[in-house]
Amino acid sequence: MPKPLPTTVHPSPIDFDLHGIVGVRLVDANARDVAVVVHQLGPIQTTLDRAPDITIRFVDRLSTRSLRYIGLDAAFSDDAFMVLRSKQKTKARILLPMKDLGRPCEIVCEHGLAAVPLLLAIVNLTCLAKNVLPLHASTFQHEGTGVLVTGWAKGGKTETLLSFLAHGAEHVADEWTYLAEDSRVSGIPEPVRVWDWHLRELPDFWARVPRRDRARLRALRMAARVTDWLAAGRLGRAGFPRLSGRIANLLRRQQSVQVPPHRLFGDRVGSMVGALDLVVFAASHDSPEIIVKEMDSAEIAGRMAFSLQEERQELMRYYRSFRFAFPQAANDLLDSAAERESRLLAERLAGRRALALLHPYPVSIPAIFDALAPHLKNGPSRSGNGTGRHKESPAHPDGAVTAENGSSRRKILVASSICPEALAELGRDHDVVCAFGADEETLRRKIADREILVFRSGVNISAEVMACAPGLKLLLRAGSGLDNLNLPYVEEHGIELLRIPEPGAQAVAELTFALMLVVSRHVLTGDQLLRRGVWAKGDLTGWSLAGKVLGIVGAGSIGSRVGHLGAAWGMKVLGCIQHPSPARAAIMAGKGIRLTGLEEVLAAADYLTIHVPKTPATRGLIGAEALARMKPGAFLINVARGGIVDEAALRQALVDGKLRGAGLDVHAAEGAGKISPLADLPNVVLTPHIGASTIDAQRQIGKRVIEAVAEFARRPASIQSKTLATSRREPAGAAAGMS
Repeated sequence: MPKPLPTTVHPSPIDFDLHGIVGVRLVDANARDVAVVVHQLGPIQTTLDRAPDITIRFVDRLSTRSLRYIGLDAAFSDDAFMVLRSKQKTKARILLPMKDLGRPCEIVCEHGLAAVPLLLAIVNLTCLAKNVLPLHASTFQHEGTGVLVTGWAKGGKTETLLSFLAHGAEHVADEWTYLAEDSRVSGIPEPVRVWDWHLRELPDFWARVPRRDRARLRALRMAARVTDWLAAGRLGRAGFPRLSGRIANLLRRQQSVQVPPHRLFGDRVGSMVGALDLVVFAASHDSPEIIVKEMDSAEIAGRMAFSLQEERQELMRYYRSFRFAFPQAANDLLDSAAERESRLLAERLAGRRALALLHPYPVSIPAIFDALAPHLKNGPSRSGNGTGRHKESPAHPDGAVTAENGSSRRKILVASSICPEALAELGRDHDVVCAFGADEETLRRKIADREILVFRSGVNISAEVMACAPGLKLLLRAGSGLDNLNLPYVEEHGIELLRIPEPGAQAVAELTFALMLVVSRHVLTGDQLLRRGVWAKGDLTGWSLAGKVLGIVGAGSIGSRVGHLGAAWGMKVLGCIQHPSPARAAIMAGKGIRLTGLEEVLAAADYLTIHVPKTPATRGLIGAEALARMKPGAFLINVARGGIVDEAALRQALVDGKLRGAGLDVHAAEGAGKISPLADLPNVVLTPHIGASTIDAQRQIGKRVIEAVAEFARRPASIQSKTLATSRREPAGAAAGMS
């Protein structure tokens, strides 16, 4: 019998660190509590050099007074939610801050738990919030090739891992693999569950299993054999064979052990970090043969989106209980987890070489290696940075290879998130590298051998970045604005620039009206009050749009659409542009827009909307002086770029009552952790630069990106020269309709 662990509380916190992604801190834990968490997360104790993401505080007893129960597994008080079940349905009491999961939070547990409920699911949600994709997958490195094996539960992931580790592969992960933006994969050293039949086929691993566990497996094996004999009816008692058969099946379900990876695999466990070269989709089928065949990585991404939702079901069940207890409270990370996973799956797996591994179940573990290993020897099929998907193809005159659609395969860097379906299609025909949200150093490294760069707003394409790509020939702006691109460098080096403004322009125009309506009809205030049970109908009288003056600063591609919508709403529409002419005035008049000067637009507008590009000339265009010239009680909407409107001056105008309200989709400081100086004002609506973020617009933009790349790839090499490229580039002012 092992000695019981001491119950003395550690005087200092105990920290765990999952590869710098998620930090966990135990407070007031005793040795048994620490051992429980080590069993769940593996021996990754360290001292955190940063604040923990998850704090787990242990106490002797949690109060159960004034609790209301939700079934047998959960309860709540006026201000807290409690989980009442732990491992194998054992009783427990855990205060779970469900609303804060995925962000820095503190969980409170009683001492002596068999396991911290939902801990791994909470760790995975925290990873997802940090743009790291948790994948239900086994991962290993074999002869220089990084292999990720995924599929539904019981699909053969662990069997594939064991088959390769038996031949010297390096272990990275068993149950969960974490796929970062830079294509690095990492694992968690939680115990590996191996079955008796696994170990009988792998005697080297059997010898590594602790003696006590081996004895237990032998005993279960013998007991199952005896009950099989009884089930065969040898005793002749009525009903006993059926009962014995059930007992035998129950015993077989117990014939597994959990062994720490370092004990089971020894020196085959390294840093548990590696590269990703090949994705294998493992599944069982009704044939006795093992089949390995090529598979589209986009199909794997689509399937695994639902597998990940299944793996999160227990957490979501408790989340539904939490929402039952607190209908007004919500966790946006949990609500959007499926969408985030689908997007990251499509992005991270796009263009990767993928195989399907179909096998009978149970399967011969050595046979998996024999069937799959030759396909690894064909090479990881990767470029120098490891994310392309290549096939043997005829040579192209300028050194490219020919894609399945007959055009030449091109080296593309996608620096911003685009439609997943478009990204997957690009990956099938071209060598695609993704760098979403990457810093400048990462961009410089990834762009080095690229010919085409696809980008949106939110990423800075500097001269220094482009200078690292001597073969850069085409820039595809999946949208309109060019304030994040060094245009002088593009012009000087003759790099072709192609924008795709139209699909996003319509989406931005629609959001402009959404902000106008929300801010003038008190929609957000009414929603928030009603969720708290406040019926404030008499306090929320708003303003109509019909009959009002709509003033448009920048009646170009987006602004003219806004004006056309305004005219349809019965508004009087005024607009200004940088270079007016009789011809432009006639075109605008056909859309219901009267062109005039900026001064009249400012003075007459009941609703002023901003649609100009951000340039030195437009920075601070709507400042204190411009705001002072506006009609008292007007509304201001900015969907152009942050910095065009002076936010400090706007705040003062709103506080003083000069303006009645404002809606901003763009901000001087954007990104996680940035808080607008207008955030505390009740007459302001703020959105996080989502103007072009509709499914429809992004699909249309993605389709145009594919068409543009295909057209470029079909050109003879001589026509792709940089000296001819600039003839297709539009003037920067035209990018926002201001020329």
